[in-house]
Amino acid sequence: MSEKQRYAAGWMGYNLGRWIYLADAYDDREKDKKSGAYNVFNIKYKSDGEALEAARFQLEISLSEAHNAYELLDIRANAPIIENILYDACTARTAKVLKLEGA
Repeated sequence: MSEKQRYAAGWMGYNLGRWIYLADAYDDREKDKKSGAYNVFNIKYKSDGEALEAARFQLEISLSEAHNAYELLDIRANAPIIENILYDACTARTAKVLKLEGA
């Protein structure tokens, strides 16, 4: 694997991890508010609307960066599975977590 490929794989992994963390945090915000647990969306944003817009933006950026990094990789084995997860499942989960219409 070339240095460029290693960097792209690392960047994809970082952004997928970031997406997982943010999606989970947004999904747990009501539970965390009730229990007093730390939640970045409850700390940083005053209203549900602000939290929703911030979560949408951050989740979309994270997935976009993961997609861009994936496109730089030369993946042959299991590419359809990876692409299904990266392009379809993560996008659908984002819509579900954010409770967007049609999700």
